Amino acid sequence: DEEVDIFVVGLTKAFADKMTKWNSEHSVEESVGLTLELYSPSMFNLSEFLMVAMAVSLIVAGAHFATADLRVGSPIAPQSSDEVLEVDKWFPLFFCVFGSGVLVVLFFLMKYLIYVIIAGFCLGGTGALFEILYLGLSHYVPGLQRVLCSPRDIPFEAAHLVSGAVAATIVTGFLVMRNEPDGWFFQDLIGAAFLCLIQRSLRLPDMKLASVLLTVMFFFDIFWVFVSP
Repeated sequence: DEEVDIFVVGLTKAFADKMTKWNSEHSVEESVGLTLELYSPSMFNLSEFLMVAMAVSLIVAGAHFATADLRVGSPIAPQSSDEVLEVDKWFPLFFCVFGSGVLVVLFFLMKYLIYVIIAGFCLGGTGALFEILYLGLSHYVPGLQRVLCSPRDIPFEAAHLVSGAVAATIVTGFLVMRNEPDGWFFQDLIGAAFLCLIQRSLRLPDMKLASVLLTVMFFFDIFWVFVSP
């Protein structure tokens, strides 16, 4: 027998839902038996490999978008100064104060604001996915630049149609499956699109400001995750 210092039980969401349902349908006096198995880690874990691969892929994609303006002819590079936001020295302080305020408000009003957050996530996600898909399709598939119609003299290309349809499908998948075990896939796609566009748009003028921002974000995350009551 092995000595167990910390007792932890892992359950799948589907099984936990069955337990919750059973508990609500039966009285407190009734009981059910469970058989537990000691966890033994495997040398090759497919889920861990996929998580590491996804994390590395997101880092590579973020770096690719962040340096797009350094590559001549890059289709994802900002086309004007309006698409670029240069961070100033007050941004780390603003991020810390504003982010803390938002978290406090969410703590007290989450049951009301959750729908606002979901709506904002879906609308912003649709825009981010549409932007990335359109830039890629119009560059790598020139045939999709064909103009389908021009409402109010604004050209509507085939790339707009395809990008909008794909973006709407992904966001709809998130809405439908956000409470399901497999809903993470759509959520991660939207989140990745957000992060790539943010890294494409933000500019840090020097390493000093970048170091201050990362340090503030580091302690901000630790405080609100592990220290805050």
